[in-house]
Formats: sequence, C-alpha cells, structure tokens
Amino acid sequence: MIRAIIIDDEIQSRITLKNELSLLKVPFEIVAEANSVLTGVEKIDLFEPEMVFLDIHLGDGSGFDLIEKVKNRNFKIIFITAYNQYALQAFKVHALDYLLKPIVFADLKHAIDKAIHLSLNIQTNRIQYLLNDLNQKSNKISFSTTEGFTIHFIKDIIRCESDSNYCKIYFSNHEHIYLSKTLKQIEDQLINYGFERIHHSHLINMNHLLKYINKDGGEVIMSDGSKIPVSKRKKSELNLMLSKLAI
Repeated sequence: MIRAIIIDDEIQSRITLKNELSLLKVPFEIVAEANSVLTGVEKIDLFEPEMVFLDIHLGDGSGFDLIEKVKNRNFKIIFITAYNQYALQAFKVHALDYLLKPIVFADLKHAIDKAIHLSLNIQTNRIQYLLNDLNQKSNKISFSTTEGFTIHFIKDIIRCESDSNYCKIYFSNHEHIYLSKTLKQIEDQLINYGFERIHHSHLINMNHLLKYINKDGGEVIMSDGSKIPVSKRKKSELNLMLSKLAI
C-alpha cells in the first residue's frame, strides 16, 4: 500500500484523481488532501507520505514553493499541471514526470510506474536542479587551487574527468584545471546542477551533451567535441533520461 497525498486547489481535480487511482492495480492509500502551499506543507510534515501528487498552480503559490518549504523531502513526486509551455519544457529538460490536466488514465499509470522504479535519490537531485534552474540560484562555483581560488560559471563546465586522486575540469573556453579532489567530491558539488555521472571516471554537464551513440559500448559527444564512454550500468538510466527529451 502506497501512502499518498493529493495537493490541488481544484476539488473536482482531486476527486477525479482519486477515482483514477482506485482503478490501478497498485494499491494507494490517500492519507490526506490539501488545496494550498500552506496546508500541503502541513499535511506532508504530519503524514510523511511515500508519494505526492502535486499541482504546480496553487492559490497561495506554486508547487515549487511548497517543495522548498517541506522539511524532509523523502517522498516521490508526480507533478500535475494545466498546459504551460515553460513548465513542460522545464520538466522535459530535467527528466521529471508530469501529468497534464485533464488527466488521462494511461498517462497516470505510466507516470506512477516510472516514479516507483526511479530511485528517490535520483528524483530528488533532478528536482533540486530544476528548482535551482528556475530560481537562477548559485550560478557560480569556486574551486580551491594551489594558487588560491578560481571562480567559474557552472554553465561553462563541460565535463569532469577522474585522474587517480585528482580531477580535471574542462570548460567551454577550452581551458582546463586540475584539482586535488576525487570525482565523487566534485560530483557532490555539481549533482544538483544538471551533471550526471555516466562512467566511474566521467561526470558530464547534460547541457553540453550534443549526441549519444547507443551502440557498442556507448558514448556521448560533448560540445567541445570530446567523446566520453558510457558505462554499462549507466546506459539504461541515460536512455530513459534522453527519451524524455525526444520529440
């Protein structure tokens, strides 16, 4: 039984969604409903759901406002929205599932199935990056070097490559720097800004990805022309992410 909360300021939309959920083979328990950011945060903190169906447009703010106010974001989210080109593009870019109103049963079933199988950590990272992108937060990063600190726009970082206990950072101006950090340490700093670990030695900025060649071992081509291998373990995850961007 999946404990869920529906947050939507339209009562008929909540009723319709509950009826649709009752037809699924996956059992849901709707532990609470809310119609605003304020009541939504209260219900989430009180009932600690496993999944939240979240409308983007609420009377006292947005679904994104709600996410930032919640104390513990340890639940899956399926976004719900009326047609909004900007919101839809944002969801596609960040590989997040969403439902368009009026909700189609087949789309609901598909979104729930994907949400169940997507790890909470991956979805949380993607949502955080979406929030950072929407709010235009923290667009710079500083790296400690032997000479002091070097400051860069995150959008200018193309990729990071592991070299033993060092890491090489490549930038869009064709410069690069060496850092005495592991790739995992760099990944922890950049994971919420559209970076994906596609190989144990490579972290890439998805905004600089130009092409994915899904044959042989699999590789990606970046905006600087570099070719980066994709590990077998990461191929299915990358395929899923890119399929959401396909037209």
